[in-house]
Amino acid sequence: MKKLNLIWTALPAFRSPNFRLWFMGQSLSLLGTWMTNLAVVWLVYHLTGSAFWLGIVSFCTQAPIFVLSLLGGAVVDRYPRRQILLITQTLSMLVSFTLAGLTLTGTISVTAILVLSLFQGIISGFDTPARLSFAPDLLEEPDSLANGIAMFASLFSTTRFLGPAIAGMLIATSGAGVCFLLDSFSYVAALTALIWIRPPQKSVLPPSTTPPWQQVTEGLVYAYQTPTVRSLLLLASFVNGLIATSVLLPVVAQEILQGGAQTLGWLTGCSSLGAVLGSFYLGKQRGKPGLTRAIGVALGVMAISLLLFGLSHNLVLSLVTIAGVGFGGLLSNASSNTLLQMISAEDKRGRVVSLFSMAALGMMALASLVFGLLAHPMGVLTVYLLCGGVCLLGWLYFPRQLQGLAHD
Repeated sequence: MKKLNLIWTALPAFRSPNFRLWFMGQSLSLLGTWMTNLAVVWLVYHLTGSAFWLGIVSFCTQAPIFVLSLLGGAVVDRYPRRQILLITQTLSMLVSFTLAGLTLTGTISVTAILVLSLFQGIISGFDTPARLSFAPDLLEEPDSLANGIAMFASLFSTTRFLGPAIAGMLIATSGAGVCFLLDSFSYVAALTALIWIRPPQKSVLPPSTTPPWQQVTEGLVYAYQTPTVRSLLLLASFVNGLIATSVLLPVVAQEILQGGAQTLGWLTGCSSLGAVLGSFYLGKQRGKPGLTRAIGVALGVMAISLLLFGLSHNLVLSLVTIAGVGFGGLLSNASSNTLLQMISAEDKRGRVVSLFSMAALGMMALASLVFGLLAHPMGVLTVYLLCGGVCLLGWLYFPRQLQGLAHD
């Protein structure tokens, strides 16, 4: 009992049975998702040998999130989030089954991948704001919010580390189709958890009679007129534009490091390992001042790591520096997300989170497309060097914009 009390003290979010269910269900689901993400990237590059097509597929996955996030946020604030997630997770499972079937039967094509990526992006436009705003619904104690978000950041990072590493081995031995099939089955855990979860009454918002388009407008006005929210959304857009350099990792693995699927798996895995370390660092921060300082640390580490990665032709140095990029990216995103949910009004949380998704994933989609176009004429490592220089400018700018939170 004493050991259990120590765990509850260190991890207050786990005191909620609903949160524990959701956490366990997402563990397998996210592992499968990251396996699929790497398998899709490798399959596209295997079929086309083109960095441009990597950018196109990434754009098709993420652009719908940018377009639909505002509507998705209004829907999330209007209807029960648990029901929305049951629908979106089921649809995502069907997409993975379809991708697995086409790949295992040898009928997969770049066109099919583009269509399925576009469909998954549409689903994610509603799933992402629902998922990001659902965890706080499950936490009965207000002081466990930061810990709950940190725990999910840790889970996200751990699965992002393990998923690509497993996928790299599976692709080399069994092919990408097996990754897609395992991802399909992983959704069963998430759906089972959602069926068992019973959110506390406080999280069930009263039905809204405001038209969805008006709710979207209200969310935009609220975000624009709240300086700290506005700055955090701009930061999310900035950081995730830089994170989009990950779309070029297959090119780095094959052309710079002279490797294959396993090299790509190690690069992606080390990026995720850095993110795991970032989530541990985040878990030690307390309150708004600690989270604001963490953003400054994140931008500094990310800038230096991008610059060094852009200079590297050595596998070990590339693995270490890509881990630094992962550390900075996760720490900045998770700190921003936590701060947004701490300062946002409850009845607007879904819309604010959807704006965060729109800023982050929308910019990632656009940047992926741009980086895919620039990689050939400029050279892939030059793109990383350019992004490192831009990140240094962000390191000088954003901490000053968030000084007010540091003193709350």
